[in-house]
Amino acid sequence: MKNKPVWLMLTTLILMVLAITIPGCTWFDTQTATKTLIQAVPESSSAFEDWDIDKLRNDKDLGAVYRKWRDDWSAWLEDLGIYYGDVKQVARIDGSTVRIISGDLNTDDITAKLAELEYKEGTNKGQERWENASLDQWVAFPAGLLLAGKKNDVEACLTVVNREETQIDSMWDNSRVQSVVGRLPAGVRTRIGTKTELNDAITAWGCVWQSGDQSTLRLKAVYRFDGTWAIDDAKEAIQNYWQAQNHYKVHLSESGQYLEVTGVIDIDDFQELLPKVS
Repeated sequence: MKNKPVWLMLTTLILMVLAITIPGCTWFDTQTATKTLIQAVPESSSAFEDWDIDKLRNDKDLGAVYRKWRDDWSAWLEDLGIYYGDVKQVARIDGSTVRIISGDLNTDDITAKLAELEYKEGTNKGQERWENASLDQWVAFPAGLLLAGKKNDVEACLTVVNREETQIDSMWDNSRVQSVVGRLPAGVRTRIGTKTELNDAITAWGCVWQSGDQSTLRLKAVYRFDGTWAIDDAKEAIQNYWQAQNHYKVHLSESGQYLEVTGVIDIDDFQELLPKVS
């Protein structure tokens, strides 16, 4: 086997170092899909939740969770001309009716189905969208995603997708959110937020659940504080919160202005956290 040129080896090494040291760097980034979805979330949103359906589908230990999601969502998806097996990720925004879908979506099938359901085609801020005025429902296809929900909620997402024109930021444009996401691994469920009742000094937070053994998942949560002075006051409330959410082996650790939490949850309890379609 021929040796690689020295310049190529050095370039590869530099890129690897950059990926480790620069917050938000997308090289070797396991959270790229979540970042794509979060760029459609208005910055004013309190929280955002992303489920990696592809991971659920391919993890035999999480088969019961996937089947529950399929049973809850398949009818709604089929009404829009989407086969549930083509869905890779679903996301919801707290306080919003919008469902965000990514995957191998056939827009011809979807638009044909929308026409059957008396949706009318139009555009909004340069993006194709379909409207059923009597139901106050919009469906749109920005950046390879599908957005579905009430008109005002979908329009708010389209505004941030087109932020170069509208100058309205998405949640991802918040540097504190980026710093939290940079400390999280990829997982089957991700929640990111900027507001929480746990402590007023928390400016951004995120949680990820990863497959553990055959009966559990592992939690990692990260909270960013205004300063280290507030962390001690928040520890008890945060620990109690996670224990009340059926997590155990809850452990807290400080890292500068961040508080990190790890824990474990049983699969039976975890599947109750699946997002509702309506």
